[in-house]
Amino acid sequence: MFDEMKATWRAFREADPGERFLRYHERLKEQGGKGRVVRMLLGVLLVAAGVAMLVLPGPGILGLLFGVALVAGDSERLAKALDRLEVRARRVANRARHRWRVLGVPARVALVTLAGLVAGAGAWLAWTWMIA
Repeated sequence: MFDEMKATWRAFREADPGERFLRYHERLKEQGGKGRVVRMLLGVLLVAAGVAMLVLPGPGILGLLFGVALVAGDSERLAKALDRLEVRARRVANRARHRWRVLGVPARVALVTLAGLVAGAGAWLAWTWMIA
């Protein structure tokens, strides 16, 4: 079982960005209905848990991503959408990484400080809202 999971992950990781999810979908389609219900159920549960963890403590975005990826194994349309999203997300991340490297140290310190202040203010507002 674990060897099969490792092989699936390796094939997913080695596929080209923009084609990963569609190839994953095609591999699962070739295998037939083996484990389809379990995958769909687990994917839907992860999406629901991810949505809940967006407002509760926990890795909400991570749960959403893994849940949607599992469901994409059975949905060609969702697999294609995730492939397009992956390419765009990589482009945005590369642009942000480049801009971060170009910034000087004082600007980086200012940005990190600002992010900390925004996060702290959000946490304080959530805390006061929960107490009230």
